[in-house]
Amino acid sequence: MPPGDWVPGGFPLGTWLRNQRTNCQAGMLAPERVRELRKLGVVWSHQDHAFEEGLVAARNWAAEHGHFLPPAAAVWDGYPVGTWAKNLRTAARLADARGTVGGRAPPTARSWTGCRRSGGTRWMRSIRAGRRSGMPDGSAACASCRTA
Repeated sequence: MPPGDWVPGGFPLGTWLRNQRTNCQAGMLAPERVRELRKLGVVWSHQDHAFEEGLVAARNWAAEHGHFLPPAAAVWDGYPVGTWAKNLRTAARLADARGTVGGRAPPTARSWTGCRRSGGTRWMRSIRAGRRSGMPDGSAACASCRTA
């Protein structure tokens, strides 16, 4: 439903919320108003909120399975964690091909897409093996990644 259609009791709530978000991003919303809206649980960025929801599901899925390489159809607690991961990997791969994410180099693209030299699935398995061997970041698992 578009924000302009949120009109409970005749008040254009969706439009008002959009204006509050815009004013906050522009630095034009008083700090006390920002605090009041935060107390209400206002979502300031839908993209950030969606990412955080996916991240929670991903962490829980990984804790249960011991890795984060879900099949595309994987669902955790009703959240399509496999689709979320696939979309992030695709976005990182495309950004890596362009060499930028939002105008800057993608610092985490390899962590999402896997090492180009060894392949994504094999790379993920080597990271898990490195973690099992006592390397918390798995850095010893794929020496070719450390030189890139």
